[in-house]
Order: sequence, then structure tokens, then C-alpha cells
Amino acid sequence: MNTNYVEAIAKGLEGAPILKDINLSGAGLNDRKALKILGKLNKIHVESLDLSNNPLLTKKFYKALGEVCCMREASLKKLNLDGNKIGDETL
Repeated sequence: MNTNYVEAIAKGLEGAPILKDINLSGAGLNDRKALKILGKLNKIHVESLDLSNNPLLTKKFYKALGEVCCMREASLKKLNLDGNKIGDETL
């Protein structure tokens, strides 16, 4: 996913406060792109987030994602990270 698409998605998420399901599977996200999108998510309304098959994501992104998931007001119920090469060796 190129930078223009990331910008468009981030802008769209900012204007879609009631979006509940987000599927970014296989979108070619890296930390910079994913953090931009994560920053625009309405954490109160998003219930399902699919980030599977984005193996370029690293600890930097997962730390930010963990902070979002721990927010008291967050309503995330389903998180898919399949195929992201997460493990003890994640960079």
C-alpha cells in the first residue's frame, strides 16, 4: 500500500466515527503506515480489526496497538494478526 492510499484511509477513518469493522489484511503495512492509520481509528467504535498478513509490522507498532487495546473506552473485540510473523523474535 503506497503512502497516498494510507493518507486516504487515515482521512476516511477520521471522518467515519461509527465504522466498526476494519479489514487491512495483506495491505503491505509497515510501522509508519500502520501507526498513521491506528492514530485515526475511533477506538470507541471499532470492534473488529484485521491486520493479518502484514509481516513488516514490528514491536514499535505492536506496543502502540497494545496501548489502544488497554484503553478503558476501547471496544475492540476481535483482532486478527495471523501471518504477521509475531513471536519471540519480532524486531
